[in-house]
Amino acid sequence: MPSNLLAHHLRVLEAAGLLTRTRSEGDRRRSYLRLQLETLDRLLPPPIATTPRVVFVCTANSARSQLAVALWQRASQVPAASAGTHPAARIHPGAVAAAARHGCGSRRCRRAG
Repeated sequence: MPSNLLAHHLRVLEAAGLLTRTRSEGDRRRSYLRLQLETLDRLLPPPIATTPRVVFVCTANSARSQLAVALWQRASQVPAASAGTHPAARIHPGAVAAAARHGCGSRRCRRAG
């Protein structure tokens, strides 16, 4: 990486508070960079509160929300349900086929692992 590009990115990180720069005590020509870990800590999302249930909602409740529930159940112990603002009469056959290709049944997806 060219030194001018590196210097630019270091200035951006310094302006954002992720780096601090100090000069050497001897001749003050050298710069020392220090990563500010406390700034990185502030970038983390707050802890998620315990959720008793998750609901995935799409318009027809015939594909996306159904697949989202199946995927969620592979990754979490938290119960999930699907819903729709204008529910269809049935789950779309393409969604059923996609779920079957990935080892998910019509009601519940088998746990990975």
